[in-house]
Amino acid sequence: MGSLGDPAVTDRTAIVEVNGRISEVSRMAGTERPKRVVVVDADNPLLEINGEFFWREDHEEILARERDSAYRRGFDDGRTAALNRLPQPVVVTLRRRSWIRRLVGRALLAWLVITTAVVTIAWISQGLSPQP
Repeated sequence: MGSLGDPAVTDRTAIVEVNGRISEVSRMAGTERPKRVVVVDADNPLLEINGEFFWREDHEEILARERDSAYRRGFDDGRTAALNRLPQPVVVTLRRRSWIRRLVGRALLAWLVITTAVVTIAWISQGLSPQP
């Protein structure tokens, strides 16, 4: 790219400085093109077609710009919709059990282990003792 005083020219656009503002100008528009263009109907050449017309290069540039803009809008809309569908956070409060419930639970567990051990030892000792 050239300095700001010299226009930096690409194949379709030129970047120029006018009154301290940097602008991007289409090379296709302006003096290179005729001011007035008459468009006639292919079937009836005596019929003039009126309306707003664009040069192909300008039209492609407009389409590319709008395509990028639409993609960004669609991406932002989709991201917003996805964020809105996320579940709300759930708050869980954990509390310790009271010491009485803890003591009763441990006592029941100890009783179960001791009872199982006594029954197992008695069963094994009966199986090992000589039968008359």
